[in-house]
This record gives sequence, C-alpha cells and structure tokens, in this order.
Amino acid sequence: MRAAVCSPVYDQVFKGVLVRGGQLARGAVGVNGGRIVAVADDLPGDRVHDFGNALLLPGAIDPHVHFRDPGHPEKEDFETGTRSAAFGGVTCVLDMPNTKPATITREAFNAKRASVSAKAYVDFGLFAGLTSDPASLELLDEATALKIYMGSSTGDLLVENLALVQQALDRGAATGKTVCVHAEDEACMRARKGLVAHRTDFLAHEESRPNTCEAEAIRKVLALRRAPGARLHICHLSTREGLELLQGSGATCEVAPHHLYFTKRDLLKGGNFKMNPPLRSDEDTRALWAGLADGRVDCLASDHAPHTPGEKLLGVWECPSGVPGVETMVPLLIHAAKEGQVPWGRLVEAMGGRAGDIFGLPKGRIAPGYDADFAVYDLSRVTRVEAANLHSRCGWTSFTGLPAVFPTHVYLRGDPVIAEGRLVGARGAGRYLPGGARRAPDATA
Repeated sequence: MRAAVCSPVYDQVFKGVLVRGGQLARGAVGVNGGRIVAVADDLPGDRVHDFGNALLLPGAIDPHVHFRDPGHPEKEDFETGTRSAAFGGVTCVLDMPNTKPATITREAFNAKRASVSAKAYVDFGLFAGLTSDPASLELLDEATALKIYMGSSTGDLLVENLALVQQALDRGAATGKTVCVHAEDEACMRARKGLVAHRTDFLAHEESRPNTCEAEAIRKVLALRRAPGARLHICHLSTREGLELLQGSGATCEVAPHHLYFTKRDLLKGGNFKMNPPLRSDEDTRALWAGLADGRVDCLASDHAPHTPGEKLLGVWECPSGVPGVETMVPLLIHAAKEGQVPWGRLVEAMGGRAGDIFGLPKGRIAPGYDADFAVYDLSRVTRVEAANLHSRCGWTSFTGLPAVFPTHVYLRGDPVIAEGRLVGARGAGRYLPGGARRAPDATA
C-alpha cells in the first residue's frame, strides 16, 4: 500500500489574478518566512488572502528617487517618501546621493543609512555619488550602486573627467555593482544655454538641454566601457536618439512617467513641468512608449524629486528642476496596461523584475526565491490623480487629472503595509538592500 503524499501547507497563501506567461490568470502564491516558495493554480495555507478577481502583482521597485533626506525635510524625508511609495505599490526604493550632505564619504553614508533606516516603511537602497576625488569609489563596497552626473542638476556632483568615469565603470565591474549615469553632456549644455540665457519662457529650459546633449553623453560613456561585465545604466532616458544609441550596447536604461505623459509643450504651463532632462517632442514620447512596450526600455523609474510649491513658481532659471512621482508611477502605468498601451507581461517586468536584475535585488517578481512583496489592484477602481489624495510632503503633482489605478493592499515580505487604502505598516520596517551582482532571474510565474 502506497503511503499518502501530503501537500505542503504554507505560512501564507496569496490568491488573485496573476500575470503568468504574459497573460492574466487566477493563481496562488505560497509564502514562508517572507519569501515566495511556490506559485500554482491553487495552494493550501495557514493564512489565505484571497483577492478574487483583483490583480495580484509584485511590489514595484523604484530605482530612482530623491527623498531629500538628509538636508531638506520641508520637501520630503524618508518617512513621508517611503509612505508615499507604499501607497503607490512601490515596496523598494533606491535613493540618490545628492542630499545635504551628499553621500560621497563613508561618514555621510553611514549617517544617512542609520537615520533613514528608522523611518522607512519599505525596503531601500542608497546610491553613492562620484566626485572628482576617486576615494568616493570606495563606497561601492557598501552602497547599492553608484551615480555619476555627466551633466549638472540638483546639487554639485558634476563629473566631467572622463578618465574618472572610466575608472568608476572598472570599479563597478570589479565589485558587481551597477554604475548609473545622468546622461547630459555638460559642455554641450553650457554652449546651448549661452544662446538662450536671456529668455524668460520655460521652453528655453528645453532648448538649453537639447536631445543632442543626451546623445553626446551616451556616446561618450558607451565608449568608456572596457572591463568585462561593466554594468552601465542610463537614468531617465528622454530621447529617441538616446534609445537608438543604446540598442545592442549591453547597457540598460529607465524611463520616467513624466517623459511618457508630457511633451515640451507642457513647459508652457510653468515650473511644475521643469525637470532634468527636460520634456521632449511628441516623436521622442512615442519612441519611449514603443521602447517600454517592446522591452528596449528596461524599467520604470519615477525620478521622484520634490520641491516646495513656492519654489516651482519661480522664473525659468531660478525654479529648481524635478517633479514628484513615486506614488503615481505604477498606478498610471496600470491604467495604461488596462487600456492596452503596454502588455501586462512587459509592465510587470518594467515595474520591478528588470530593476531587480540590474541592481541585484531579490524583488520585483512573483517567483520562488523572491521577497513576498505584493500590491493588489482592482481594475474597476479607476480614479483621477489629485494632489490632495497623495502622501508626499511636497503636496503637489504634475499628473493632476490623469487616470490611474492605485493599489488597495500592499505587502512587504508578507507583512501588510497598506490595507483597504489605509497605512498599517510599521515605520522602520524597511530594510537596507546592498545590491550586488546581477541576478539570473528565476522562471517567472
């Protein structure tokens, strides 16, 4: 007589409509100890969370945020920033180094990590910033990734020394860490700004940082890669030319929703549409949407960059660049996928899986071995983005009135952070993720 074979019973089982093989289908996810251990049509569990016909998607990774912590708590800090992220279905954020002080020394890095760890509602990584001092590269051992500003932006981390950029790429290859580049060529922008500096209209901002400056920076940095395995990532790609240059290069790239939803005509509305790189043409926007849909654009990134409403009312050259977006990034794209603009399988990869690969994070996929991070979306609950309903401290948004689907529930490693649209997670529950070598993705469910 054959002994009965008992099916395993999981600590928790999450049920809903999953993206499986690029298609929407009911499924179940088994979780033990905060990690996914099984995905199937149905599974038994001690605690079963059944979300019916709602979408059960992986928690998103936002690999590009500026939470202004330390330095500018009036704009944002890690508590309000990660809370806003959670309400947008984001369970992991990677914070940029241009804080005050900048994350360019071990002392500053350790102080920032200790401070923000006590505030984070979701998991996080921290970038080190490259400076003219090569000693800043030593932070790659501890930082999640390295950021290089080839063009000036908020802060003073500009690096024009190409030999140092090459050294950074070599060090990234040696440590298994990803080197990320703000790809706007400073010399190009310096020349162009001289031609428009007398103007007061906001279109002058776009003309001072044209497509050619992004393309020139990408050409330069691609030519510098010499070490096998150098991991180069282009931040906030904004142009058709840049996208074409990256094809077949082995580098990865991200796109921000503001470069998908707006064009340079929106700059006529004022400072709430000023960012670096600037808004582009209809042709560029169409190219980025196409690249996102077919996979040439690897991942989404909000480039969440809050400033106070008063600052954004200043003139074109005084107004700081940047817009908030960590809470609206995924909800906007969920609606886009619902309307057929982006295939569901591609969206799930772009909102998490690819960023997990690029930065070496166990996040962004519903597959065995990954963290049990989930966000639940009811596609019948389409709302319009309104600043009053968002949770960033800055209190405004450029995406007002656009349709979006916000999550009803969000889980971090199996623990609830958002339940029925309410914050239930614990401040300080987020963990620091050091990143590392690119993961070989498991078979996705």
